Amino acid sequence: MAILSMAPVLRQFYDINLRRINLEGSFLKPLFLKPVFKGRIWGGTVLKEEFGYDIPTEHTGECWEIAAHPNGPSVIENGRYARVTLDHL
Repeated sequence: MAILSMAPVLRQFYDINLRRINLEGSFLKPLFLKPVFKGRIWGGTVLKEEFGYDIPTEHTGECWEIAAHPNGPSVIENGRYARVTLDHL
């Protein structure tokens, strides 16, 4: 019985939060991220040759496509969150 009495409260909570998230339609738009490249001693140019990445050096060994790591968070490139790092979103 207690669960049913909470339904209107939960519905209102989710409705308010969904409206807040959906401001300016940003909830429905994809975020484009700038990948983080890491130089490694085993690195090379495979990421450029095989996948077409614009790598920063000839010793690029890793590409972090989606990262919220403190040593290299991805940066959002578009929309209202442009230039914000993924770990701060």
